[in-house]
Amino acid sequence: MEPSVYQSYADDILSKAKSAAAAFRSYNQEQVDHIVDAVFKAAFNARLELAQLTLDETGIGVFEHKIIKNCWASLLVYENIKNQKTVGEISHNEKEGITEIAEPHGPILGMTPLTNPTSTTIFKILISMKTRNPIIFSPMAQPKNAPPGQQKSSITPP
Repeated sequence: MEPSVYQSYADDILSKAKSAAAAFRSYNQEQVDHIVDAVFKAAFNARLELAQLTLDETGIGVFEHKIIKNCWASLLVYENIKNQKTVGEISHNEKEGITEIAEPHGPILGMTPLTNPTSTTIFKILISMKTRNPIIFSPMAQPKNAPPGQQKSSITPP
């Protein structure tokens, strides 16, 4: 594929992420928490299917272990962040005269390892959404020892 096609593809993705970032900045804490809750529920409910898809795509790992990792990445991360304030003023120290204000800085680039692509993506999405930062994922290179027919990534530019 010509370098200009990759550049155009990357520019298009970045443009969409910047548009999403601009819209996301206007969301209040309640709207952000609603989105994070929905993402958590979708990921947790799909933990079995995602574990199987990971094994089908990579040929690496144990089904039950993938399920556990998907649970940790969704449930434990969600439980840890769900009550955190991430919009507007998040703290004020009267004595020091310091006010902390949460402000998104995205879009963010998230690398996705082959060994745990779904669990890694789940927790990065939850954290990014909670902080109002769109995230662009890029899968890492395929493993050399992948089973036959699994050595080529299924994610490529159009």
